[in-house]
Amino acid sequence: MDSTTQPSATALTIKPVSKVEGYFILGTTMVGAVALSSFLINRLPKNTQFMASIIGQIFGIAIYGLGAPLIEPATSKFRQGAFGLRREQGDSFEGRSPTELEQFWWRTQANYSQNGQMARNIISHFLVSIQDNVTSAYRELSNAPSDDSVTYAAARVAEAAYRMRTLFTEFRAEEPAVAISVKTALGDHLPGSTGKRLREAVINRLREMDVHFGETGVEGYYTRLLASWLPPR
Repeated sequence: MDSTTQPSATALTIKPVSKVEGYFILGTTMVGAVALSSFLINRLPKNTQFMASIIGQIFGIAIYGLGAPLIEPATSKFRQGAFGLRREQGDSFEGRSPTELEQFWWRTQANYSQNGQMARNIISHFLVSIQDNVTSAYRELSNAPSDDSVTYAAARVAEAAYRMRTLFTEFRAEEPAVAISVKTALGDHLPGSTGKRLREAVINRLREMDVHFGETGVEGYYTRLLASWLPPR
């Protein structure tokens, strides 16, 4: 992700953890949970087997939850093999480098699990939501554009841009899949003069909408986004 996507004033500093460290932490925690469960069960009186069973089940659920990052990849590989879904990332992009959105899409496809399928649906809903914004903007501008129609259309496009910057930070401002959706629904159908008015109105609307607009990198993010969404014609 572009380091200028998010304002420095609101960025969180998080020390990254490697896969090896993460797996070690999870594995150690799971072993500790098993040991604690066995210790508690062995400390119970012999006539409290029901309570021992309850404790064992509670720890079993906790261990499964903690171990999901370890268990899910293995079960995902099994599902892929069982359903014949194995494929290599290079097969999907014909040797070229995939964009961030395409990489994210491929990872959710490759991980044949409930979480992967949910993430894939999120991508689809994200694109549909942006298309809804820009389609309504186009309908407003399809007749002779007045000041009111340009203002309304700019608000709809600005809303989509703001949503992308704040809620979908894993995607670059110039993400091609998103830009194509906006251009085919709106940008390609606007006369040059109307497109220029709309771009200026969107920036003005974002300046009011986004309280972080004046912070480092934010205005540049929106400038790059609009250059790909509504390029001059």
